[in-house]
Amino acid sequence: MVLSTVALVQIFQNVFSVNPVGMLNYFLSWFQPSMLDSEWLSDPHRSLLIVAIAEGYKFAAVYMVIFYSALISISEEVIEAARMDGASGWKLYRYIKLPMIKGIIFTSIILVLNGSLKSFDIRTC
Repeated sequence: MVLSTVALVQIFQNVFSVNPVGMLNYFLSWFQPSMLDSEWLSDPHRSLLIVAIAEGYKFAAVYMVIFYSALISISEEVIEAARMDGASGWKLYRYIKLPMIKGIIFTSIILVLNGSLKSFDIRTC
C-alpha cells in the first residue's frame, strides 16, 4: 500500500511540476502562455484540490468494479419486466437498477468517506 501511494505521488508531481515543466503546464501553455509557470502543488488554495484529484484517481477503478459487478448482478428477468412495463434508458436506471443496488451505493459511500480520511498521507509527501 505504501509503494502505490509513493508511485502515485511521483506521477502527480511530474504532471503538476514547474521545473522541469510538467505535463499540465505544458498543455495549458498552448492556450495561455502565462500558465507555463503556474505552481499547482505549492499554492495552498490549489493543493487540496490536487490531493482530492489524486485520491479520486487512486481509487476510481475499485469503485468502478464494485458498481459494475452490482449492475450485472441484477436479474435479467427484472430488467425484462421493467422494459415490458415501458422503462427504458434513464428510467430503467433511476427506477429499477439504482434502487436495487442501494445497499452497494451506501457501502461505497462509507468506503469513500473512510478512504478520504486516510488521504492525508499524500499531502505530507
